[in-house]
Amino acid sequence: MGNTRLEPVVLSEAERLTLESWAERRSTAQGLAVRARIVPACANGWNNTVAAARLGVGRIPQRRPLGGEIWPPVVTLRSRMVRRS
Repeated sequence: MGNTRLEPVVLSEAERLTLESWAERRSTAQGLAVRARIVPACANGWNNTVAAARLGVGRIPQRRPLGGEIWPPVVTLRSRMVRRS
């Protein structure tokens, strides 16, 4: 069950437009494009579980055999955006 006490992610119009353009560009790296879809989803009020399910990413990080994250988890991106604002 998702945390009902999540702090909202707030994006300016300029930030939202930048993220949308990154998500749609063909030349954007896949990892950045995934992040550019997750952040606005959280700003639209989706909780971590819903955002992860609808965007086809994990709520928690998946690890590579030699370390490092394959995809950024929704939980990590949400906390980074909330700290930033």
